[in-house]
Amino acid sequence: MPSISLSDYLQQPLPPLNYDANFDVTDRPSSSKYGRTPQSVQVWEDLQTEVDAYLAERQTQSLLQGPVQVSGAVGEVLTNPRFLIADESMMHNAFDHVLLDFAQFVPKLRSGRHSYIPAVKGEPDHLLYTLQGVATDAHPSARNLVFTIEVKCRKVLGADLEDLAAAYRSHKSPGLEPIGPNPCLHVEQAYGYLVVNNLGYGCLTTYDKWWFFKRDPVNTEDLYISRPYYASSSGPNSITVRQVLFYLASLAPFATNVADPGNGRTSPRLLDQSDSPKPDSPSTARRFGGLRESAGSGGPEGSAGLGGGSSGGGGVSMEGTMVNAPELECSVDGLHLGPVIGMGRSGKVFRGAIGQVPAAIKFVDSAKTPMVHDRLQCEVSIYGKLQELQGNTVPLLLSFGNCAGGQFGWIALEEVAPAADQPAWSREDVEAAKSALRRVHEKGILHGDIRPENFIKAPDRMVIVDFEHSEEVGTGAEEAKNWELAAIDRFVGA
Repeated sequence: MPSISLSDYLQQPLPPLNYDANFDVTDRPSSSKYGRTPQSVQVWEDLQTEVDAYLAERQTQSLLQGPVQVSGAVGEVLTNPRFLIADESMMHNAFDHVLLDFAQFVPKLRSGRHSYIPAVKGEPDHLLYTLQGVATDAHPSARNLVFTIEVKCRKVLGADLEDLAAAYRSHKSPGLEPIGPNPCLHVEQAYGYLVVNNLGYGCLTTYDKWWFFKRDPVNTEDLYISRPYYASSSGPNSITVRQVLFYLASLAPFATNVADPGNGRTSPRLLDQSDSPKPDSPSTARRFGGLRESAGSGGPEGSAGLGGGSSGGGGVSMEGTMVNAPELECSVDGLHLGPVIGMGRSGKVFRGAIGQVPAAIKFVDSAKTPMVHDRLQCEVSIYGKLQELQGNTVPLLLSFGNCAGGQFGWIALEEVAPAADQPAWSREDVEAAKSALRRVHEKGILHGDIRPENFIKAPDRMVIVDFEHSEEVGTGAEEAKNWELAAIDRFVGA
């Protein structure tokens, strides 16, 4: 893995997305009860100057010279032919990869979804949060929300939109000529998440363009919106999205107590009221979140939940709707579940798809397995550390999320088909498994659950799965690594 300076990493563009030829984005806006109307909206004219000054100061202090390990794997994942942006859900998957990649270069900064922080208000698409004190990410109470990211498709905001602040004012002021599609609802939704969570910074983005938000710390109803920053921009002659995020990540933890003015004003224009979900409906859960009430067919009363339970005819109960697992056919806004294909320690594994991409999807139930969401988040984090191995030694991470108010969590991976002929483990199989595990160890990861079930003998490779009990140990823990390798020897004949 090559080493470059942090300065060079921040100057790199974001990976280009691979859009499906039939990519169909919606122009229906999503409403939010947390929408707020700012008193004024102005252009954040000084942001570029602030970023330049901050980076120059860090460069002078030699704080951007230290080498960082950059695998480039996130770009390989997003440009992989199997990773097509076919719908909005896949767009969010791309953000998961990009933000996981960025957050590893800022001390104690993490990225995730709104469900990772129990106290978050609303359902912002993505979050940046910090870990308090010496706490670890295993404890939700240690996560301190600092920045929200609201994602919209290009069609919603208009491909030609540049000055978002001017467009907002043009649609709010009767005497002005409207500029492009009406962005007011989307601006007020993103601004509202800052207000109700007492945050100073956030952004609204289509991935190709990023508009960064700042609330005035004194006149807290005044909103500043930057000019757009482009995913394709690269240094040294342009300010990149990574550079702006790096700068704001240094400010955001100190701007988490910006008061809510408490006026309770919500956006007066819900552009399509008929499409607004009921507050308690399953469809209000996050993108990839709520199982729709119409999903699947009614199953037998008393079927077990997705996260384990009795083995016969297990199903999922969502708001009183039962779905029979062996014939399960349901959708979760881009997440499609088919039959059960395996059982893990914490949940069932389904054959399904993310958009049009086939996937193996593990569902877990926090009601049946305490702390299961922490283990699922651990697994997602480990896959982020193993990006360079995805699609080879470990499966390609496609998506993850939660539904039913956070009771159910899930992670979607490429489905790795085992070889048709599966004889007992041979010495050659053991050596192949050891070789795969050594590559994981080289990334500083202990697997934590060495069993034959967690190694898939595919026709062309040995694949390791199930990292929910894994631990990042760096270059140390040689004794533990050797113990895991020795444990594979016991697979012979299994």
